[in-house]
Amino acid sequence: MSIKFDCPACGKRLTAPDGTSGKTAKCPGCQMSVTVPKPQSPVLEAEAVDDGLPEDDWEAVAEESIPSSRDRGDQIPCPMCGESINSAARKCRYCGEMLVGGKPQKKKKRAAQESDLETSDWLLCILCSGIGCIMGIIYLIQGKPKGGKMIGISLAMVVVWNLLNFILQVALQGI
Repeated sequence: MSIKFDCPACGKRLTAPDGTSGKTAKCPGCQMSVTVPKPQSPVLEAEAVDDGLPEDDWEAVAEESIPSSRDRGDQIPCPMCGESINSAARKCRYCGEMLVGGKPQKKKKRAAQESDLETSDWLLCILCSGIGCIMGIIYLIQGKPKGGKMIGISLAMVVVWNLLNFILQVALQGI
């Protein structure tokens, strides 16, 4: 027989050999340390089973995740991939995104990169304002804060280029 239980962090169904209750191991789904609980019901007939694992060196084995009746009410959609996960999960078992309080963790470095315009973004906005504006709209749809900056710079450059064109036209007609 084996002990079957759910990982409290990600909700994966785990199986551990008999005699390992109270020991800890890493969940293969989320890599969190889990403690093997005591068996739920007493075993009436003891049966010797060779599971092929030494008693001191074992690892919890993940089975296909089958939500129990208590888990069904605690399921929420992952904010990144939309799959149904345990509300107490720290890591989505489908996409691997780390979660804090049911929300994805923002990486500070990534957020700073998304808000700053790169050199290519500046050149696109200055030299080709129409495409820069379209790219800004695409970035806004993706939720990147630099999209608004690109739209603003592109529209400002349209005004600058039209003023420059007007000034050149007046200067050429005056000669």
